[in-house]
Amino acid sequence: MDEEEKQGQQERIDNTIKGWHSQYNQLASLGKVPAIKNASDTADEGVVARRKLILGIGKIIEEIRKTDPTSEYVPSVSEVLVRFPDILKAPPGADLPISGNTAVRENETSFSYDKDVKGKTFEQIVAEKA
Repeated sequence: MDEEEKQGQQERIDNTIKGWHSQYNQLASLGKVPAIKNASDTADEGVVARRKLILGIGKIIEEIRKTDPTSEYVPSVSEVLVRFPDILKAPPGADLPISGNTAVRENETSFSYDKDVKGKTFEQIVAEKA
């Protein structure tokens, strides 16, 4: 890929991202998604929502490319909302696939349900641990 092709590809990527941001802002003006109050604040509700939606776009693209690796289809922000209706409601990571044993294991030397919790009030538990 020569320099001109790289520049053209980068322009297409930049235009696509600008389009997604514009779509998001339109949806925010309609009250469909949280408005971005401070774009430089990564914890801003709107910034977090926009990030989730753009990651959703990535998921759709990955799904499409599994069946058609040459596809250049670019989903819209609203398509993500339709396809994943709970994307903005679910806690972060709720849509991640589960792999392996991720259960939390109790450290029995420092905590025992029967000894430390069973039959006690919350106040008693807190008083003992304080």
